[in-house]
Amino acid sequence: FRDVSDGAPCSSTIRAARAVVEEVPVAAQTSINVLAQCSTKNSERDFHQIGKEYGLTIPVPLTDVQISKGVQIPVVLLSSWFRFLLNLNLWHTLSGLDARDDDRCKSQWGTFWTRYERIMPNHQVFDLARNGSIVLERTAAIIIHGDEGRSKKKNAIMILSAHSCLGKGCAVENRRATLKTDFAKQDVNIVGNTWTTRWLLGVLPKGYYDAKKGDTDAYDRMTEALVDDMNEILANGCMSATGEKFWLAVISVIGDWPFHQKTFHLTRTFGSVAKRPSSQTASKGICMHCLADQSGYPWEDFESAN
Repeated sequence: FRDVSDGAPCSSTIRAARAVVEEVPVAAQTSINVLAQCSTKNSERDFHQIGKEYGLTIPVPLTDVQISKGVQIPVVLLSSWFRFLLNLNLWHTLSGLDARDDDRCKSQWGTFWTRYERIMPNHQVFDLARNGSIVLERTAAIIIHGDEGRSKKKNAIMILSAHSCLGKGCAVENRRATLKTDFAKQDVNIVGNTWTTRWLLGVLPKGYYDAKKGDTDAYDRMTEALVDDMNEILANGCMSATGEKFWLAVISVIGDWPFHQKTFHLTRTFGSVAKRPSSQTASKGICMHCLADQSGYPWEDFESAN
């Protein structure tokens, strides 16, 4: 599981395989030669195809979601990632541990939820815990991250992923001297290769959901399928290889402002701000929490009221 972080680009691996075949002719009779025959121009495509043929890909299934009439896209449900981790007894990785330690994991998540309840006492997870539907010590807190990135051809593409709240910390040294020996350590999830700490859920090129080119509801249909699956995990949980049930609870959705505007259909964002002082169009406002930039609330006016 951790060896993924020591990897190399597909093209480099192909060139290395070619060098081996050239220097050691007998390698031409092995699977190394299959890799050496791959094209460096389409290295990732060919490399992944070989991985599938030789059973080297991780067993996380793709799920097709219909986003428009006659259009389906593959996504990776959060439950698919969860079952994969539980089947391999990797629950401890969700709290930043390198080896399985059930008691420590329970202590970590128990401590996390005790502290989280102080700031978010009305979260649904605590009602479920009180009525016995879930066990907080076996429930991991999950964050959903979204961002509209750019493809190789500079086209917009929406990317959704998930990760655990707890991890191996960050590059900044924590001031708590006993952090490394703290049984219920609460480290943030920043350190580590993203192959092992982030779980891709779905990608969607803008052409599918752009108002001018595609279906404006396509993105909503994709996120709806993902959210339904997340609710299912929280309600029913998943069984581990040891016969215990575990749960995932999403506590936050993070991303930049354009992502939030698109995902939650916000009408007041910086995208609707008046472009020039002489604009005659009534401003819709720029903030979902206050009246900034609406009539009577000039958000860029820094002059004293006196």
